[in-house]
Amino acid sequence: MSSEKTLNTGLPLRPIEPDFVPTLRGVLEKQAIAQRIARDAIRDGVTDIVFVGCGGSYSSSIHAATFLEARSTRLTIRNINAAEFQSLPPARLGPKMLVVASSHSGGTPETVAAAKFARERGARLVAVSRDDDNPLVNASHYSLSYGSERTVTSSKQILLAQLGQALLEETGEAVDPAIRTALEALPAALLTAQEQADPKLAGIARQLSAERPTYVVSSGPNMGAAFSLSLCYFMEMQWMNASNIDAGDYLHGPFEMLTDNASLIVFQGEDATRPLTERVIRFAGRHGTHVFVIDSRDLPLDGVPEHLRGEVSAIALGVLGTRLADHREAATGHSLDERRYMHKVEY
Repeated sequence: MSSEKTLNTGLPLRPIEPDFVPTLRGVLEKQAIAQRIARDAIRDGVTDIVFVGCGGSYSSSIHAATFLEARSTRLTIRNINAAEFQSLPPARLGPKMLVVASSHSGGTPETVAAAKFARERGARLVAVSRDDDNPLVNASHYSLSYGSERTVTSSKQILLAQLGQALLEETGEAVDPAIRTALEALPAALLTAQEQADPKLAGIARQLSAERPTYVVSSGPNMGAAFSLSLCYFMEMQWMNASNIDAGDYLHGPFEMLTDNASLIVFQGEDATRPLTERVIRFAGRHGTHVFVIDSRDLPLDGVPEHLRGEVSAIALGVLGTRLADHREAATGHSLDERRYMHKVEY
């Protein structure tokens, strides 16, 4: 079934979640837990941090993992699909490893199995999920929860950003104290960002077509937004032919698919990898037809210090990706809750 068949019927646009701001404010209150996790881990000699998850939970940790990799001189950082974690476990898996496992429901079979496997090998486990009572939490030493059914990706990203900052502080890395100001500004700033971007996102949603493949390009910490939009929202929830591409690889082959029969969405952040997406945009502007740029620089992000916008722009882009999915649902009439296989058949 093509979601385009219902293009003229549509669905009401989902409102921005009423719990959006309260949920993110609650997440910010988990800073003390993040600091305790980091303090315990570094005190006990942890040297490796591994983020595991599947789908959107995997992509939600790309932001934190990327920034930790770029800033930590004492810790080794990896981001691994939960199923692969058990099939190809890191050789260093053991008491010196902190495994941060994410699953919205806390019941994703591959992620729960990875957590149990890691704990059996002596690793320290942190669960990131909706609540504090689920199989993943029960397999872990610590729980970081956000308590919302829909304000999910941004909640995970802020929780993991706080944990990442705490780990940097505990290992003696230089941390800009204003990062706390940036994070605390996000609940209100991200709400405003969605409201401001709604008209543009509605336009993009109407111009996409299920008859054309959609390629979502981004770079560095912003790759989580591209991953979630293409694989989770477009493929899983809208049954569109979509994929995500790292901007650093786009001009090494994928650009050959920039045709009149393809859509290109570029998520552009304000971190050090911005020149990579700028290069893609320049090329696509000369040769593409259906090209859409979602740039965090267009957002006010009130309260975020100017020099720290690149630290949080990936979170803003993730929020706009989710909101674009809402608009696509409204444009097509294909509910984001509709599935062919997920939770319906054995797999």
